[in-house]
Amino acid sequence: MIGTGTLLTGGGGLGAIKVVHAADAHLGTRFPHMDKEAEALRAEDVFRVFGDMIQAVIKERAHLLLVAGDLFARSNIRRETISRVLEWFAAIHEKLPHTRIVLTPGEDEVLVRKDGSTDCTLGVFEHLSYVDVLGRGPDCDRKVYDLNGQDVTVGSCPYEMFFEPDFTARRILPVKRGCGVFLLHTYARRRRLLPLDTAEFKTRVLEPLAARGYRYAALGHNHSLSTIEHNGLTAVYPGSLERLAVDEDRGKKYFVTFTIDRNGAPGPPEPVRTRVRPLEYITLTCALGDDAITATLDGLAGAGGKDKILYLVLEGQMAFDAFSRFKNSPTLAGLRERYAAVHLDNRLVLADPATGYDYNALRVGTPAEEFRRFMDREMAQAPDGSEEKRLLAELFEMGMREIEQDL
Repeated sequence: MIGTGTLLTGGGGLGAIKVVHAADAHLGTRFPHMDKEAEALRAEDVFRVFGDMIQAVIKERAHLLLVAGDLFARSNIRRETISRVLEWFAAIHEKLPHTRIVLTPGEDEVLVRKDGSTDCTLGVFEHLSYVDVLGRGPDCDRKVYDLNGQDVTVGSCPYEMFFEPDFTARRILPVKRGCGVFLLHTYARRRRLLPLDTAEFKTRVLEPLAARGYRYAALGHNHSLSTIEHNGLTAVYPGSLERLAVDEDRGKKYFVTFTIDRNGAPGPPEPVRTRVRPLEYITLTCALGDDAITATLDGLAGAGGKDKILYLVLEGQMAFDAFSRFKNSPTLAGLRERYAAVHLDNRLVLADPATGYDYNALRVGTPAEEFRRFMDREMAQAPDGSEEKRLLAELFEMGMREIEQDL
């Protein structure tokens, strides 16, 4: 279920607190204008990965699950998406009744109305006693949990609070008891707020948190895995659970685990790479009047598997009617049944042979072929027996020799 990485290590034993830190799951439909197959593949993959993480929380008996923003992909969440998340959280509570889940809103989870009031989509979890949503108001929130015999203080606030003119470290609620963990999604809804470099981020954000006693900052919004140390505070971006490019981002999906020891000190964060489905990548070059594409894919009979993704790239040229037949063919339907998902990357130049257009003229030949075509066209326009035609013939012979020497 889980790929590379060590899960919940260090500081184990009675009194140790196991913590899972994730961010940027983007569950649900996120890109309505994306190709339907690509968006369905993205959404299904994110649900699978998030479910894997939930099973890891249960298997390793984690005490605290932190989600640092963007649990959902959009503010208008579908009922099916909410139902699946509620089922996952209920599964954690059923197996681990003392485990707590703490969320903070991300970029797409707070709706700002014209009158300045806000509404948070994470309010759908308010009725759950084991789920808390912190940091959705204008000020700092704080909650103290008794986990496995010791206290943990979890704080959170909106990111833009750090950049208000009257901001001071005293606006951050201090650690009340035990180890201090601060949950922060680093997306500001304040306009014209430029990204910070590491030095300025330490000064503007991490320094106030360290001054108020926090030892670990659970960050979100940056989809890459990174760690920043500052004055005894460890700030971690856990990476994203979302894969946008199926073939390029297959190994970039992480969440982070760490353990708070009996003395209330957080151990080193351990990145855990989620399980990646095998990807079968096939590129087919098509030509007009060539129906071999179906025969080629029929050769995959017996291959595949529900644990694999087929990424099919079509290049070259194909007639409109032939492409339409392929999309609705039993061959493609059979592949969708054998694989977990089939993504069709259409890079074809679609043509209509009925128009009588010479599509072969679009083909780019070898340097020698292109040079011969150009010289034949020039010599055909020159008068027969003229000096111009004789010079063009000599130029053609010289050019062909140079091309052959270069090759």
